[in-house]
Amino acid sequence: KEELFGTTIMDHRQVELQLRRAQKAILNPGKPFLQFLDYHFKHDAALESKTNELKFSRNLVVLEIKGASVNLTLVDLPGIIRSTETEEDQRFVRMIMELTQDYIRREKTIIVPAISCKVDIENQEVYSLAKAVDKNLTRTLGVLTKVDQIEPGTHNQWMGVLTGMQYPLSLGWFVVKNLSKKELDQGLTHEDALRREAEFFKTSEPWAELMADTGSAQQLGIVHLKDAMSRVLTDMLAQNLPEMRRTVAEQLKRAKDELATLPEFISDDQQRLL
Repeated sequence: KEELFGTTIMDHRQVELQLRRAQKAILNPGKPFLQFLDYHFKHDAALESKTNELKFSRNLVVLEIKGASVNLTLVDLPGIIRSTETEEDQRFVRMIMELTQDYIRREKTIIVPAISCKVDIENQEVYSLAKAVDKNLTRTLGVLTKVDQIEPGTHNQWMGVLTGMQYPLSLGWFVVKNLSKKELDQGLTHEDALRREAEFFKTSEPWAELMADTGSAQQLGIVHLKDAMSRVLTDMLAQNLPEMRRTVAEQLKRAKDELATLPEFISDDQQRLL
């Protein structure tokens, strides 16, 4: 059952807080979700999580973005885990895996695996999961994160991924640098994040060298990732448009056929004659 959480948000700056409130409501099913509409977060993420009834839930927060030029649904799935602190929590390992597989196997879903450059890609299962359901990797777009935390001397392996020499994807790989927790706690804005990210790629090797190449530069940064995802969505829509038209035509015909089986409307005059 889908529940509407609050009213339509018109100011993008309010989205993050409302998403956090919705997540809080999901992890506390014993309380009416309406009481979380104006929830005030008093602790940092680690302390806040200890006040929740659940650690994970099959229920999801679904964000629908609508406007003159966009109609998009985003589903942010939990990260894959393999070990837990207690034996009781092992059930979450299977639950998260099943939840992830259920969503990414859908043919009209674009899979965007976020790969941390702090850990060897071989040890991150998300790529294998994507390949299992997207055999030709035609609807998977990869994102490399935490590039500022790559160990010295290990950049080459990530450059191989970015160029498609290793773990190739039809939609390619992109590199982003997000704000650290310390920077987020300082209240830095999205605009601040974009400026700091751009400065990082311009001044840090090997990314600065890639910035000089027009083609490679298109794979660096959140702005280019956003543009690429917009193109992918547009292409997917164009590919699915004929099928969408057929579906609408079939549903329209079915509705007309059902209407044709109904008896003719009897007017008031006809009722008086009867």
